[in-house]
Amino acid sequence: MTQTPSNGEPGADQTPDFNLGDPVAPQAPDSSVPPPYTPPYIPPTYSAAPAAGDTTFASMAHWLGILIGFIGPLIIWLTKGEQDKFVKDHAVEALNFQITLAIGYLASFILSFVVIGIVGYIALPILNIIFSIIAAMAANKGETYKYPFALRLVK
Repeated sequence: MTQTPSNGEPGADQTPDFNLGDPVAPQAPDSSVPPPYTPPYIPPTYSAAPAAGDTTFASMAHWLGILIGFIGPLIIWLTKGEQDKFVKDHAVEALNFQITLAIGYLASFILSFVVIGIVGYIALPILNIIFSIIAAMAANKGETYKYPFALRLVK
């Protein structure tokens, strides 16, 4: 038998609280919740991977730049530029770089009369070989490439 407290005893006026089924009042949404994740901007690329022949012509534009200057990329651009955007982009980029180098060679020739232009005759062919090889390898993989310094004369 359990004893319940009488009216004079402490705790007699307390009733047990069994409100387990009471719904919780809705709360206002927390304003400190961060917005949903948005991925960083990725620039658009070509819709499909270029065909093997396309990468060959794009790569050839850079290789011919080493051998015959701006004439090689110009030929590739004029013959294959209208057929494929990938080849056109690489041929125009190679053409712009080769034109920039031609301007550098002209400046080196003029400055060679005061001896300072000899540095250009040494540095420009080395830069031509290094950057053209890097660009040709990128074109062969189907990637875009922008030369670090080139006047964008042809669009």
